[in-house]
Amino acid sequence: MRYLFTLFLAVLIGSSLFAQEVEEKQRTLITKRTASWCTFCGTWGWDFKQALLSDNEDKAVFIAAHYSGDLLTQEAVDLTDNFGGIGQPNFFVGNDRLPAGSSSWPTFQTSTKEFVEANFERAPLANTGISADIDLDGNLFVETKTEFFQEGDGDYYLSIYLLENNLINNQSGFGANANHSGVLIQSASGAFGESIASGTVAAGSTFDKSYTFSGLDFDNTWDYEVVAIIWDLDFGIRQFVNTFSLSGNMFAVPVSTQNTLASDLYQVSPSLSKDEINIRLNDVANAQVNINLFDINGQLIKTLFDGQTRSDLDVQVSKSTLGISNGTYFIHLNVDGQRAIEKVMFIE
Repeated sequence: MRYLFTLFLAVLIGSSLFAQEVEEKQRTLITKRTASWCTFCGTWGWDFKQALLSDNEDKAVFIAAHYSGDLLTQEAVDLTDNFGGIGQPNFFVGNDRLPAGSSSWPTFQTSTKEFVEANFERAPLANTGISADIDLDGNLFVETKTEFFQEGDGDYYLSIYLLENNLINNQSGFGANANHSGVLIQSASGAFGESIASGTVAAGSTFDKSYTFSGLDFDNTWDYEVVAIIWDLDFGIRQFVNTFSLSGNMFAVPVSTQNTLASDLYQVSPSLSKDEINIRLNDVANAQVNINLFDINGQLIKTLFDGQTRSDLDVQVSKSTLGISNGTYFIHLNVDGQRAIEKVMFIE
């Protein structure tokens, strides 16, 4: 039965369902201008980054733009130049720089969270849906659909970026084995992508695009993240409009690689519930375990567990506690690199 589900999931994602259902939500772009040689980027800048990620993971997209050092990309240079970034670490919310420092960053953590939450309730001008599938040779095929929910008037561009999470690399001020999140490693067509519309754009207008990334490490699929950003070119400056991301957990992959975690090591039950679903991991003492809950659009709802176990593990997923609505969700299990995906549904 589990293999039937993985086949269903591969077909579901590969059929561009996510690209067709564009989420009518306004997310915030948070960018860190950084460099691996920068000491402050690995001290207070590192702490600020982690706080921003923790506070806003489901309502914002975070990009670590290395404009210098051994993780440098030209896209990161162009992106932060567009924002007017000078020095490091610099943090931007949309196009606006946060004047945070070693003692003031907790204040900006609070104000950023408040802004992101309020922004998430705004009616968006437009957004982009993403579907992606990756083959064993490391070719990532991305389909996007951009939809305008309101009439727009501007010069609109779509950028497709590839980020890498859990990237182990030196960071001055932190150490040789720093675990970097959201590192901008590639773009599909330059830092600011391609024009999708110009002038007056009617509400309901849609624009479909296809992109390909090559040379990726299939074994690290879950660490990749595809980000779509809509820009409005205004007097030579790209003004942020909206963003959406799809994590590697939600890429369609060859069916034979979907579930590698032995079925007798875990149970997820019931698959249909009014409120609570139980996750049980057996024989996992001293294992590194990660359990995430995603919605049907591939957005992370909650990290349910992330750490090393001491014995068997029981985790409860409560609709009422999480404050989520009825619908379809996916539970992603990772036990020492062995993975499984389970579909669950909350109903009345």
